[in-house]
Amino acid sequence: MNFVLQAHLHLAGARFRPHPTKPETTLTDVIMLADLKGMLPKFLVNQVIGKVMIMDTVTNRKHFNDLNNAKKLRN
Repeated sequence: MNFVLQAHLHLAGARFRPHPTKPETTLTDVIMLADLKGMLPKFLVNQVIGKVMIMDTVTNRKHFNDLNNAKKLRN
């Protein structure tokens, strides 16, 4: 099933903090306020939001790994 979902992202933010017992691990809290433009079944909303969160996590992980690698190269 192919479909296009349009949404308006009003506000989004993330908080990054160190894990209390694992110094190499970062905990992230993400909050988003979005208008998904219409009546959508709950299962579909949950699927879409889940995929967005996974894409965001993968992108952030790559970005922070790149920053960490660049820092190691400088030292």
